[in-house]
Amino acid sequence: MPNLLQIMKQASSDAFEEGKPVNLVYGTVQNTNPLEILVEQKLLLEEPFLVCARNVTNYDVEMEMLHETELSGAYEHSHSVSTSGGSGTTNTNREPAHKHEYKGKKKYRVLNGLQSGEKVIMIRMQGGQRFIVLDRIG
Repeated sequence: MPNLLQIMKQASSDAFEEGKPVNLVYGTVQNTNPLEILVEQKLLLEEPFLVCARNVTNYDVEMEMLHETELSGAYEHSHSVSTSGGSGTTNTNREPAHKHEYKGKKKYRVLNGLQSGEKVIMIRMQGGQRFIVLDRIG
């Protein structure tokens, strides 16, 4: 007959497993549309069970810039000019070296979405039903 200490250890272990606390798991992306990740070569997780962090998604970001182009040598600009009845001529103008300023806000798309075959690290949420895809590995 088990003693009280063994019973308490078993009850604690059972409660721990029942609660399925948060833990890290590793997976491999099998498909991207819809997203499917294979965990430990035995459990295929589908999109409804996955919550993707921004690190593993495509997203838009607005950036502000205030820059100048680099100065480098003289610039040549060629222009074709058509003449009626003729074959046309090309005018080439040389301008002194100069810079251009560009500034303002612009929206950019960061292409950070997962690709098939990539290894990922995830957190299993309490209860074990959903997984947060944190980042790529390697």
